[in-house]
Amino acid sequence: MCAPIIAVGIMAAAAIGGAISSAVAGAKQKDAAQQRARAYETMAKDAEDRGTLEATRIVSKGGVAAAQATGAYAAAGVKVSEGSAAEIPADVKALALIDAHTRKSNARREAMGLRAQRDTANTEGDLASMTGWLGFGTALLKGAAGVAGASFGGGGGAAVAEAGASTGVELGSLYTPTMKI
Repeated sequence: MCAPIIAVGIMAAAAIGGAISSAVAGAKQKDAAQQRARAYETMAKDAEDRGTLEATRIVSKGGVAAAQATGAYAAAGVKVSEGSAAEIPADVKALALIDAHTRKSNARREAMGLRAQRDTANTEGDLASMTGWLGFGTALLKGAAGVAGASFGGGGGAAVAEAGASTGVELGSLYTPTMKI
C-alpha cells in the first residue's frame, strides 16, 4: 500500500522539478537576451557619438583647408574677396559640411540597425520567457495526468477519449468560447 503512494509522490516531485527547470531555463534565456539588447543599445549610442565626433573633425578640417586656400591665394597676390579665389574656400567649406552630414547620416543608419537588433533580442527574450512558462504549465499538467493515472488506476487520456467516443460526443465541441459584446 505504501509503495504506490511513494511512486505517486516521486512522480509529482519529478513533474514539479521539470516544471521549475523549464521556467528557470526560460528566465535565463530572457536574461541573456536582455544583456544582448543592452549591448546593442550601447553600440548604437557609440555609433552616433563616433558619427558626431567625425563630423566635427570633417568640418574643422574643411575650415582649415579653406583658410589655407585663402592664405595661398593671398600670398600669391590674388585678390581673395572676389572671383574664384573667394568661391573656392566657400566651396571647400560647403563640401566639408556635406561630408559631415553624410557621416552623421551613416552613423544614424548604423545605430538604427543596431537598435533593430536590440528590439529583436528583447523579443527573443520575451518569447524565451513565455516558452519557459508554457513548459512549466505543460510539465505540471503532464505530471498531474501521470499522478492521476497512477492514483486512480491508469487510463489517463485514453480513458477520456474512450468516454467521448462511447457517447458520440467530440470532446473538442464541449467547450466553445463565446463572446458577448
